[in-house]
Parts: sequence; structure tokens; C-alpha cells
Amino acid sequence: MLKVSHMDINKSYLDELSDKILKGMKPADLPIEQPSVFDLAINVTTAKAIGITILLAVVMTAIIGFIVKLIIGLRPTPEAESEGLDISDHGEEGYILEVKS
Repeated sequence: MLKVSHMDINKSYLDELSDKILKGMKPADLPIEQPSVFDLAINVTTAKAIGITILLAVVMTAIIGFIVKLIIGLRPTPEAESEGLDISDHGEEGYILEVKS
């Protein structure tokens, strides 16, 4: 029985499978094995690039948030919040809960 890992597929293994097929074995009858060991391979250059990208995204988001906070603010005033944001922002009521007769 052939033992092969997904990282160890090489010419000799493929030669064995090809030889069996050429000698008349049906491809459906070939022994297919699942890998029992998995290797995690990390490309250091790619990992660094991803880390730099995430760092830049976080820093730029913080800078943009700070600029928006300085220019227009991130929160409404307490008066606008207690009055209702629909009225203060749009000049209209979102929900009219009074029953008019």
C-alpha cells in the first residue's frame, strides 16, 4: 500500500500509479490515501506584507477618525440626543406615537 503525504507527491509515486493504470488496473481501483500529517507553511514575506497592511489600515483609520472628530464630531450634542436625532438631523419625527383623533 502506498503511503504519501500531500507534500511528498513525487515522480516515483506518480510513476507507480501510471504503471498500474498502464498494466490494466482501473483508475477507480487505485488506492487513494488521505494525508495523516499536515504541514503549515508560512511565507515570511507574505506574512510581513499582511502585517504591514493591517498596521497601516489601523493607523489610517485612527487618523481619519481623529480628523472627522475635529471637523464635525463623532457624537451628537446631548441636547440633540435628548430632543431626538430625527428631529435635530432631519427636521422630522421618525415615529409619531400620539394618537390623533
